[in-house]
Amino acid sequence: MTKVVMINKGGSVKTETVKSLKVSDLYKKCKFRKPDDFAKRHTWKYKNKWVSVYAKNKGRANSENKYDLPPPIDNDLYFGSLLVIMHTNETPADSEVCDFDKETWLKVYEKLLGGFEDLSVTAQQDDEEEDELESVSPSQKTKEGYLKDGFVVSDDIEEEEDSDYECPSEEESADENTDNEDEDDEEANYGGETEDEEEDEDEEEEDSEVSDDDPASELSEEEYSY
Repeated sequence: MTKVVMINKGGSVKTETVKSLKVSDLYKKCKFRKPDDFAKRHTWKYKNKWVSVYAKNKGRANSENKYDLPPPIDNDLYFGSLLVIMHTNETPADSEVCDFDKETWLKVYEKLLGGFEDLSVTAQQDDEEEDELESVSPSQKTKEGYLKDGFVVSDDIEEEEDSDYECPSEEESADENTDNEDEDDEEANYGGETEDEEEDEDEEEEDSEVSDDDPASELSEEEYSY
């Protein structure tokens, strides 16, 4: 009994066992009736052994295998199930195929893809990284702890700018209104026109313009002339 790795067309990986393994009969383990278009697609070296993928590169529509294989066959299209074996020589003979399970394949897969980033290790490195602002004097930092570089403005400065403007009090507003009324009275006393008088004059001028343009008045003048 020899262990091999099976990858079905949905992309799930599992360990399978083969009795009296023959490399020429691997297509049968993938449930193909004929060996047509079924062959070794690539071989990778892993430590002191070799790992090979066997697959069929022609098939019916909707039977494409969805598993992402490592380079250089990551863009190739295969159909049905895939079979992965481990062997001691680059070109495998029946007697040179050795046990290979899912856990080992995942390690090989990770190595072939360049490894995956461990987020826990990355987080620890970020915690251990020295803060550049720790060596900066507090007088050169804002209240929030940022560097005063001309782009970051402290809240204290904004509050000071806002506090420079003072709203006029009710007494000051009342004084301004009283001053405006006094100016109108002075104009009236010195022969000037108040706002009410100016409005009356404007209305009289409008009335005179209307009367001048009245056709009835022109007609009456002509009648008197006769």
